[in-house]
Amino acid sequence: MERCRLEEAGLGLLGLARRAGALAIGVDRLRELTRQGRALLILADPSLSARTWRELEGWRAADGRMRLVALDDWTSLNVRVGTRGVRAMALAEGGFRRGVEERLRPLKTGEQGGSQEA
Repeated sequence: MERCRLEEAGLGLLGLARRAGALAIGVDRLRELTRQGRALLILADPSLSARTWRELEGWRAADGRMRLVALDDWTSLNVRVGTRGVRAMALAEGGFRRGVEERLRPLKTGEQGGSQEA
């Protein structure tokens, strides 16, 4: 699992992706897409249960096209995307995924995530 923060522009892209129907929301939807063999960029809350993290890591290990990223500030993310209580979402291959990946920044040692600048 990678720990990253998402730039403000990336949050905006997630909102656009949701409105376009390109954002998969919730672990159940991610399971369904994984069973279909879709390559996903999975964004997840680091506070998910250990069992759920093992499941997500298993998907990533089974499919080299899958990328798993832990983002810390899910309260802000849910507000920006227009969701409530969501703790995992994903984008399939395509422009939205590429745009979000370009706006992911690895956390530096001691950084708490969220919207802090590097």
